[in-house]
Amino acid sequence: MRLLDRYLLRELLVPLVVTLSSFLLLWLVFDIVGVMDDFQENGLQLPDVVEYYLYKIPKILSEGLVPVALLLTTMYALTQHSRHNELTAMRSAGISLWRVLVPYAAVGVLFSLALFWINELALPDANQRMDQVMERYRDSAGDGDSRVVRNLNFYNERDGRKWSIGLFDPRRGVLTNVLVEWRQPRGRIEYLKAESAAWDGGGWNFQRVVSRVFDPANKELSPVTPLVESQRMPEFEETPEHIWSEYSISELSSRTASKRAVVSLATLNRYFALHPELGAERRAVLLTQFHARIAVPWTCLVVVLLAMPFSAASGRRNAFVGVTAGLALTFIFFVLQRVGLAMGTGGHLAPWLAAWLPNLVFACVAIILTNRVR
Repeated sequence: MRLLDRYLLRELLVPLVVTLSSFLLLWLVFDIVGVMDDFQENGLQLPDVVEYYLYKIPKILSEGLVPVALLLTTMYALTQHSRHNELTAMRSAGISLWRVLVPYAAVGVLFSLALFWINELALPDANQRMDQVMERYRDSAGDGDSRVVRNLNFYNERDGRKWSIGLFDPRRGVLTNVLVEWRQPRGRIEYLKAESAAWDGGGWNFQRVVSRVFDPANKELSPVTPLVESQRMPEFEETPEHIWSEYSISELSSRTASKRAVVSLATLNRYFALHPELGAERRAVLLTQFHARIAVPWTCLVVVLLAMPFSAASGRRNAFVGVTAGLALTFIFFVLQRVGLAMGTGGHLAPWLAAWLPNLVFACVAIILTNRVR
């Protein structure tokens, strides 16, 4: 790494850490005020609250905090270099603005990848652990688990199995009052009813099972089979994660989907695997979510590119005007992200285009404006 790159990175990363930490601290303070009653209601002590917020950090970072902090810090660093005529000196030495931008762009790429990792891998587990902390004393008091789902209907379109579940505990992979219906190769419909079922990692173990078969050709329903205490069904490939994905997506409204990409890629892929034939309206919503989950983290790189042309202008007045214009343009960028999601969700724009259009448009704008900086 060249001496220049190390210098530029140091001047960027130090204020970035300060800015991000300050934003995070402010967010935590406001959030604590809002949920203090919940902490008291659930009997959480100070160590529990600290643990809760350690798990909540990924959620806070995924709420748009990182791109804003990165934008402000990049603008600050570039403006400082410009005010002290360092950018002018670099360009006089034959170093182009694009070469100066390399370490900033590298930071933008790394933060984009980190944000993608947070959204897809860290956040789902952190959310689950956060819920466990909040319900720690409620569970011990026998008040139940808020993640338990009641009266869930789940349809595996790929294999033609319908599940009616009285109670689903995703944390333990346990079902209660289960009825499974599927069509046999000869067209007969089989029903399996059980008091409970548990996932063992490779299949479902049903407890206290009865079954019967309906023949549509003769319109005959067979007698109920004798009660079986335990029956394993390894051919049922639906996992607790598949069932939870079905529930999560069934709870997703078009209004929510048009505002933010809230469904993880893993959840979407599991849903697509069991629902190969989706209606046009539902497909538009879910594919827009899918592409947005990939596109949104790259906002970090886009804001870095936008910061360069608006912060590199020489002179204090030009720097002030440039930073103001850059902030205004970035605000328009975030608005366009919302508009793109809404249009993709509504089926008015191809899902991939709705998700990627803001990034593509503003990256091109940044490139054009950077080339015009004197």
